Amino acid sequence: MDCPFCGGRMEDCYLESNSFLYLTRTLHPIMGPVFASKRDKIARLNSRRDGTGVPVHICPSCRKVVFSY
Repeated sequence: MDCPFCGGRMEDCYLESNSFLYLTRTLHPIMGPVFASKRDKIARLNSRRDGTGVPVHICPSCRKVVFSY
């Protein structure tokens, strides 16, 4: 895949966590996104079946990350 920002070649890798990964509208630095309201959560990126990571593409040139949810 080519980087949509700089046109360089992207590498396949994984974004991992010890728990679930969430997209949220605001940052939850103390309690974490698990305790965020349902209204604030956009998507949970992984499930128990997926394991602790999600596939992403990274651009080593411009240091951007691209993934689907």
